[in-house]
Formats: sequence, structure tokens, C-alpha cells
Amino acid sequence: MKERIVLIILDGWGDREEEDGNAIAEANTKNMDKYLRRYPSTLLEASGRAVGLPDGTPGFCEHSYFLIGTGKKSVWDHQKIMREIKTGKFKSRLDKVFAHSRIHIFAVLTENGIYSHIQLLKEVLKVARSKRKKHVYVHLILEGRESGPHSAYDLFQKWKDENIINHLASIVGGRYVLTRNIRGLVDEYLAVLSDPSEYYPSFVSALMTGYDHGENDFTLRPKVISPECELLEGDAALILGYRSNKWEALVDALLSIGLDVYAISYPSKPRLQVIYKTKIVKDGFLDQLARSKGSILKIGETEKGMNLEYFLTGGNILGDSVIFNSPATLDYSVTPEMKAPEITGETLKRIKEGRHDFIVVSFANPDVIAHTGNYDSLIKAIEIVDDGVGRIVRAAQKEDYVPVIVGDHGNAEEMYKGGKIYLGHTTNPVPFVIASEKYRHVRLASSGTLLDVPATLSKIFGKRFKTDGKALF
Repeated sequence: MKERIVLIILDGWGDREEEDGNAIAEANTKNMDKYLRRYPSTLLEASGRAVGLPDGTPGFCEHSYFLIGTGKKSVWDHQKIMREIKTGKFKSRLDKVFAHSRIHIFAVLTENGIYSHIQLLKEVLKVARSKRKKHVYVHLILEGRESGPHSAYDLFQKWKDENIINHLASIVGGRYVLTRNIRGLVDEYLAVLSDPSEYYPSFVSALMTGYDHGENDFTLRPKVISPECELLEGDAALILGYRSNKWEALVDALLSIGLDVYAISYPSKPRLQVIYKTKIVKDGFLDQLARSKGSILKIGETEKGMNLEYFLTGGNILGDSVIFNSPATLDYSVTPEMKAPEITGETLKRIKEGRHDFIVVSFANPDVIAHTGNYDSLIKAIEIVDDGVGRIVRAAQKEDYVPVIVGDHGNAEEMYKGGKIYLGHTTNPVPFVIASEKYRHVRLASSGTLLDVPATLSKIFGKRFKTDGKALF
């Protein structure tokens, strides 16, 4: 290799000129500020059509890490499935599911197409009706972040129809299902489904009861509507979700109690039946680097571990990994440091050893703490990460590595919308910096996308790896 590189991925670190509600602008980020002034930098698009998502769709970790690690264009799951619904092919893919007499459908009440889309549930229920299936139980999961903490009522009124109302069995906040690393929440949720202490007559009754007790769409405790929705061994469970690492705990829990589990989109897993299998990408950027004898190391924590281990590599097993266990807490705002100190320390040690050509470091803090809505904690998280970035860049420069810094999608830079707290990702661009004295006088393109990151890294390596992007210099 011509050079060795340390790539630092700042999760949820977007760029926005306005300072109102901009935690990144408000925090003391002396290191990032210095690197943006001193070294070649530019802004990259990380959302929408520029990165293979529908127009206006914010970027998100799995997709962004995939682009950074493979350099391959990708169409997101929702777009593929909607095309098959139009052609009629989708219906036949559900034959095995509807061979069961009792079917539980776990679906997200959202229309953003990131976690899922409520239209997908409507299409599945049309199939159930055409097959005259009566024992179909819909378990609605309220997303509560991208859609907002009190958006469920309006979304349900917009999308409800006779099928959804007739089959609705329960509702629950996203915290109980869409939270990584905390299996106990899923177990609590499934225990309520099998042995509820009370029933609610409707979606609105269950939702408003939760609101009255201070809950929101993300924190809503499980509420059961149908007295027949007990999870029985041999029942089918269909998970209508796209971000597979968000569904790990639910998949494992359902398999453990003896259900036949089907996932609409998921990597291969024993006993799990996948309707749209996630394909392993060959000849991606990291795959080509590994085959050219480049040694790879990934360092991060479990909150973003699957992004490093699976999506970044295009599904391949590549390189070495050091993944620290994220704090076991229901509220990350109480631990804004997460595992950043350990990640920083490990990276410094590995840079000193000098055994790897390419070290990828992931800091989860800006994204994860932004999702809590705790602004003061987010400021602390950003400053902790900035300190880690500074220490890593200085060590890399000393040991003749080229430090490169990139955000994966926006979040922490826009915490308010319309005067209200906003917990979701954004469509803002992300920073890209080559923090190296060797490359100080390089002039980067004034614009680009995350697809251009692998092409740029390839050029720094002195290689001509094939990617779908263009080098930024």
C-alpha cells in the first residue's frame, strides 16, 4: 500500500449553518474545527436520491456504512418490495407464511420507509383477506423518533382501514422492539402479549391511556387490544421491518418460544425464514482491499457493531474487529461517553502497533445521544468524541497514517423542528476531512456523496479499486 489510513466515522454528525438547535455548533469541538480549517474538507450528500434512497429520505447507519465500505450503489429494501407489489410477485412470496392457521404480524407505524412502511402492512393484509385468513394478529410498533414522539394518532388516522382495525391486536413503543442490545425489553413485551393484565377497546384508547401516563410513541408500554393474540408454539410470526440490526432481539425471542419466524428482509440466520435475503456484495471496496493483502481492523461498540461487522463489509467476513459492549442502560443520556474512551484507547494502541493498513473507527455517541433528546447530554457526547478524534488524529499523524474523518448521516446538528424537539435523522450533508499534512494542499471537489469516500480512499492507498463513486481529488 502507498499509504496506511485511519478512517473515523462520526455517527449522526451532520453539517448545518443555522446554530439554533445545532448541538455540534454549540459544543466545544476545537479539534474538528481546527481540522476543517487547516486540512482539505468538503460536504457530502448522505440522504435521498444521491445515495440510492427515495427523495427526501434521511440517511441512516446501515445504508451509509454499506456505501462507505463497499462503494456500491444500492436500492433500499422498501423500493424493491414496492416494485414487486406492483408486478404481483410479492403475493407469492408469502405462501409459506399463510400456510399457517395463526399468524402474528409485527409492523411499524411509519411512512418513512426506513424502519418499514405502513403500506407494506396494508398489502400483506390484502393477501390475508384474499386467502380468507381469520386468525391474523397485527402488532403495531410505534416508531417515535423519525416520525416524532406524538405522531402515532395522526398516522393511524391517515392509514387505517377495515383490515387494520379488524386485525389490530396490540400496540407498543419502539423502545421495546427497535432498541439494540436490550433483550429484556423484548421479553417484557412478549410476556404482556401472552398474559395481559388488561385489554383496550381500540387503538385510540390504548394510545391515549399511555399519553395520560406520560408515555410517548417511543416509550409506550405494551397495550393489548385483542384477547386472542397470545403467542402459541407453532404460530407464524412475520416481521415487516427493514433495518435488520434493529430486529435482532425480537427475532431471537420469537424463535426461542417456538414460533415459526419469517422476516421480510434479513441476513441468513438459522431457523429464520427470510423472504428477501440480504445479498452478500462481492468486489466491494473492502473486499478488494482484503484481496490485495490490505489488513483491516474495525473498532467500535455493540450499539453500531453490526454496521461495522456486516453492512460496512457488504456481508463479508473481513479483517479483525474490536467491538466493546455498549452500556447496559435504558437511557443512554446518562452515559454520554458510551464507549468512546475505550474505543479511543484501543485505536491509539493499534496505531502504535502499526500492523493494519486500514483502521476503521466508529463513534456512535452523536447519533445515539441525539435520539434521547437530552440536549445537554448530547453536548457532552460531542465534546467527548471530539477529544477522541483529536487524540486519534495526532497519533495517526505521528505514526505516518493518513487520518480521514467522515459523518455517516445527519442528526445531532438539528435537534428542533418547528419549535419542537426532533429525535430523527436529517437530510443535511456530512463533513469529510483528510487530516494529513501530506495532503494539506489537495483541493477536494466542492460536492460529492458517501459513494465517493471509497474511491477517495482507494486513491490515497495508491490503488485502482473499482467503485461506483469518484475520487474527491
